[in-house]
Amino acid sequence: MISSRRQNVLAESRMMIPDCHKRLEATLAELEATLAELKESGEQGDEIGEAESVITEVKTVFEQFEDQLTSQERRCVEVLAS
Repeated sequence: MISSRRQNVLAESRMMIPDCHKRLEATLAELEATLAELKESGEQGDEIGEAESVITEVKTVFEQFEDQLTSQERRCVEVLAS
């Protein structure tokens, strides 16, 4: 049986993860829009290449996160139940 304290920790964690995910998605969309504007205006520089790398990296992390989330939640519940 999961203790009350453990249940609270699990509930708080479940609320934080989606919130962080939504904020990261919003920031990614903002970065993509800014990058598109810079490219349209003909801007060049190291920052543009760095922004493209960050976008690619974040998208990869999102994909990995989605794949691992379900299995991690199951493990978390199992650990808290013990």
